[in-house]
Amino acid sequence: EFTAAALGKINNNVDVNSAKKEDIIMSLIGSIGENIGTIATLMAENHEVKHIIFCGGFLIRNKPLKQILSLLCKYKSLKPIFLDNSVFAGAIGALNFNNSR
Repeated sequence: EFTAAALGKINNNVDVNSAKKEDIIMSLIGSIGENIGTIATLMAENHEVKHIIFCGGFLIRNKPLKQILSLLCKYKSLKPIFLDNSVFAGAIGALNFNNSR
């Protein structure tokens, strides 16, 4: 259901303009989610971490992305944690990084 399915129906014989916008968006969300989830789960395994905290504006009202990330975590026996109101987490991290220099 992951890589092979994302944008799988688009090839040289298909008019991209005939694809529904929502189908293209779901394919992109799937590809992005799979990449984020794969990197996160591999890093968690490498560092022997059992919980992964996901945050950021892209997760707000993005149920499909949360489902993909949850599924990848479940596959690796990890627990996903989705922070509420985490839209500014990246900015806070950047500020903290800048202040630590």
